[in-house]
Amino acid sequence: MGANKLNFNLISIITNWQIFTGLLLYGLGAILMIIAFRGGELTVLFPIITSSYVWVTIGSSYFFEEIITSSRWIGIFLIIIGILIIIIGEKYKELVKFEELI
Repeated sequence: MGANKLNFNLISIITNWQIFTGLLLYGLGAILMIIAFRGGELTVLFPIITSSYVWVTIGSSYFFEEIITSSRWIGIFLIIIGILIIIIGEKYKELVKFEELI
């Protein structure tokens, strides 16, 4: 794997473009999460964040040819169902607020 090829000294780690890019994207993701938490509800945002498990699993299957077992597919399905339930609940909450205005 790629980690085995990396020399573990400070200069090689700092000058490695893959590590630099990964840290840059990680920092960007953290900034975007802070912005999202300022404007959104944790009960809505957290399930969306957990969708990263779905993307990592599918991405690792595509890029690294990892096998997705049936238990992982069930987990992916449950995560997606959970996200859909939250989205539907939010739409229902907006509908109730709208009806109270009428």
